[in-house]
Amino acid sequence: MLVHLRSAEFHPDYLQYVHQDPVHSITESRSLERRCELDRNIFFWIENNVPTAVLCVAYIQGLTDNIDEILDVASAVCLQADHAVFYSVFRTDKPSGVQNTGARLIREAATWIHANRPEIQQFVTMSPIPNLSAHFAEPPTMNAIMEFLSAQKDPVAKFHIRNGAKILRVIPNADNSERRRTQSYGTMVNYGYTQSFIDPAINS
Repeated sequence: MLVHLRSAEFHPDYLQYVHQDPVHSITESRSLERRCELDRNIFFWIENNVPTAVLCVAYIQGLTDNIDEILDVASAVCLQADHAVFYSVFRTDKPSGVQNTGARLIREAATWIHANRPEIQQFVTMSPIPNLSAHFAEPPTMNAIMEFLSAQKDPVAKFHIRNGAKILRVIPNADNSERRRTQSYGTMVNYGYTQSFIDPAINS
């Protein structure tokens, strides 16, 4: 079952599972509270009354070149959004009986957003490239990165492409955290999900 921060079925205990985020850790400067403001939402896939997957979404205008504009506590609240940015999706430590839970959660969340926030025109990700530096000893060219992603040698690229997303752009210096500088020289990717990805048969 799909539940989000502002649905009647939401329970505050679900927020403890956001701390399990392996993509972007909760810190003082990248707080949970910022993820819960009105221009943000968190979607949960609930099984047996606990979240088995979590999706964090930012509503922004246009695209951003730096993840801090989404995560940082000082980032401005957006009042006129036209993009939904899926910036973190992950499985929790609770077992799931649903195959490919993360993809199911993205699809149902996008369907809910499409039905309830008609001003949102684009569904994109802001994704890391966690094993880029393992394949390239020095920062690669944009063409090399595109070839690497298209070949699905990166697990995040593989996940999104196999679930129907397209590579929109590669963004250098998009995450200057120590972890991302080590993993991917700070490079991130926007993957785009088209309207055909959204299943209108799924109810809100």
